[in-house]
Amino acid sequence: MKHVACFLLLLICLIALPGATFIQAEPVELAYFRTATSRTWANPEGSYTGEFHVDADPIHQWVPLLGWVPANSLEGSLLAATGLLMADSYINQDTTSVAINSGCGKIYFIDPDYATCRASATGTVDTTVYWMCGSDRLTGPSNRIYRGYIPINTTSLDDAAILLTANLRITPNTVATGSGASGIDLVSSTQVSPTALTATDYAAIGSVKYATEVATTSLSNNILYDWPMNATGLAAVNKTGYTQLGLRYKNDLDNVQPGGVPPLNNEVYGNVLPVLRLNYDIVYQRGKGMW
Repeated sequence: MKHVACFLLLLICLIALPGATFIQAEPVELAYFRTATSRTWANPEGSYTGEFHVDADPIHQWVPLLGWVPANSLEGSLLAATGLLMADSYINQDTTSVAINSGCGKIYFIDPDYATCRASATGTVDTTVYWMCGSDRLTGPSNRIYRGYIPINTTSLDDAAILLTANLRITPNTVATGSGASGIDLVSSTQVSPTALTATDYAAIGSVKYATEVATTSLSNNILYDWPMNATGLAAVNKTGYTQLGLRYKNDLDNVQPGGVPPLNNEVYGNVLPVLRLNYDIVYQRGKGMW
């Protein structure tokens, strides 16, 4: 305690002295701020890992941070607020996620009335192909609508990732356009479980477009199609869970019954698991020395 008292007395004297100056240390990879958590961030230079933690002594609430932190994290915000920043470093990365096999598939419903076919609350689950959408004309006459479901585990994304682009890569095995050229749409989905399809998921297909509609004339059998997602689709990517995507045939989405004399198949499907490729930035910020 004597040493502390002497130090405080000396500090008061220095402050009171006219013309007294204080020397600030050169900028180093060290910053102080208040925190109640303990996390580790990778250093973008790859030389070491920065770590910070709470000091066990309750008096020392301000603790050192070594290295870098994502700019849009709590720590980065605190550094920005206090002005303890050096130059930003932008790290561009990408990742590939494959759709969950057990949750992929198609659900279909058959009915003579097209409106009833679209509005049904349930359907028949079929997981013999990984994805499919279609709007067939059957003899009778009748209608059969296929809807596709593509859940993708995107939990590997860093919370601090700033998503730039997202592309769904699909490989059709069959493109059938019996009633003439049409299109397919990538839409929202809220299937009950991302790891299994149920009959009631037929009504869980959405109508919000996650990408520009693709004409069936742009698709070919066994040729990969790289489908860019729009801003709405990008915002739907779930960093902490599953990103659920759906596929609808244009006629189903637009509520326009296909023409022609049945039977006519109007469908696109594939037996290769879709892949979601994400491109993103993580912005790191480095602290200055503060003593």
